[in-house]
Amino acid sequence: DAVVAGRKDAPKYLAEIRARSEKLAESVPRVAGLPIHQLIANKIYNHPFVFVSTVGGAAVTSIFALEAIKHPNQKLSSRVMHTRVYTQGIVIGILCSTMIFHDWMRSRGGEYKVEEQNHKEKQENEQQQTN
Repeated sequence: DAVVAGRKDAPKYLAEIRARSEKLAESVPRVAGLPIHQLIANKIYNHPFVFVSTVGGAAVTSIFALEAIKHPNQKLSSRVMHTRVYTQGIVIGILCSTMIFHDWMRSRGGEYKVEEQNHKEKQENEQQQTN
């Protein structure tokens, strides 16, 4: 239905989408002027190895616990070996994902900033270019 409505009156449909998007953006909780997801992205961008080690540590613990539940009669050495193999794959995936995310953030200009900071930086850059 929405696609058909969009085809009939595209400008009206796009205006409705923008209005819904702005309403949704206003409902996102903000801390220190930034939405929570941007704060988390900044933390991961500024401290990627803390994120990798935290998520990796949680993965090791979870996998070891699941191995203990799934195979309660298994020897400890065998359980540790299975945990190590699974965890290596997961941590490599986490590490690659984090580095790709870090490079993506850097290519977009670094960490997220409050709009007022962005405006001030643009003005300063314009003044420097005119001088």
